[in-house]
Formats: sequence, structure tokens, C-alpha cells
Amino acid sequence: MAEATVVDSRATEQVCDGPVCVTAIHENELARRSGPGERALRLLATLPGAPSRIAEVDHAVSPDEVPPRAGDTVLVDLMTPSLRSATEPDDVTRSLLAGAGTPSCYPAWEETTDAALHERAARTVMAGWFTGEPTPLRGHSVSDVDLRPVLERSWAALRALPDEEQRSRVIAVREAGLTCRGDQLEILTGGTTG
Repeated sequence: MAEATVVDSRATEQVCDGPVCVTAIHENELARRSGPGERALRLLATLPGAPSRIAEVDHAVSPDEVPPRAGDTVLVDLMTPSLRSATEPDDVTRSLLAGAGTPSCYPAWEETTDAALHERAARTVMAGWFTGEPTPLRGHSVSDVDLRPVLERSWAALRALPDEEQRSRVIAVREAGLTCRGDQLEILTGGTTG
């Protein structure tokens, strides 16, 4: 007979520092996430319909699950590679800005597919759009060296556009990230770097 899993609801309660929240079981992470999270929210606030808070998802996201998403909240799984391996505040901020505050549309096991790599490149370039530099996200199985050529082409294609067009494309990619419809890299670059 299989044993039932009992979840301690207190462990999944949200503990917050301003607009940045984690589950009680990860409360020790809050101080490390709060400042970078607030910075990410300030940068995201320049977009229409921007999220106003960051909250850790209240369950473990399995490797074959597409992470949950919400327009008003940056939902995070602290076990995603880019957050788990973030050692510096800027790494945390960059990870939260990836996808303009949306999680990946691919489950972890699909990380090395072409579609997921396109998305990762777009997410990295979008984080760079907010910070001014497309620094690769940490912790993924595909090396930054392998992804660098497409990042450089994508960054150059986006930055070559007028500011308002860049902003429009970032907004469009955020929408794609919220709905998981469309190739985010194609949307971001107009199909010039695929």
C-alpha cells in the first residue's frame, strides 16, 4: 500500500519582505532575494500591466511541468537553474527579469531542445534590455559558450531598433511568455537571428 504524502500547510505559507515573498520553508532565502527582487520589480514597472510582486510557487515544480505564471506576479521556483545558482544579487535580478518576469514555457527536461534554447536566448536578451547588458543566465546545462553567438546576434538585432520598437517587442515577448504562444526569439528579433 502506498503511503500518502502529507503537506505541512505552514511550510507553504508566504513570508514576505515588501513585495517579495517566499514560502515559509525557504524563509532563509528571503533576505538574499528581497533587494534584487525589488530592483527587478522597479525595472519591470516600466511595462504596461507589469507585475507588482514576486512570489515563490507553493509546490515543487516537477521536471516535466511547465511552471505556473501570472501577469500581476513574478512566480518563481527557487529550484530553477538560474535562481538556484544565482550567487550574486545581480544574478538574482537578471533571473527575475528574464522573460520580462515570466517563467520558461518549457519543462526542465526540454531545456536542450531548439525551441527551449531560442526561448532561453530571448529571456537572456530581455533581461539585458532592462539591465543594459545581455549577461547569460546561470545554471543551465547548455554552456554559455554554445549560446553566445545567438545571444550576440539577438542583442545586436534588438538594440539596432529604435527605443520604442525595442520596448514594443519586449512587451510582445512578455505576452508570449504569459501565454506560451509563439517563438519568443522570433518575436524579439523579428526573425532576424533564428
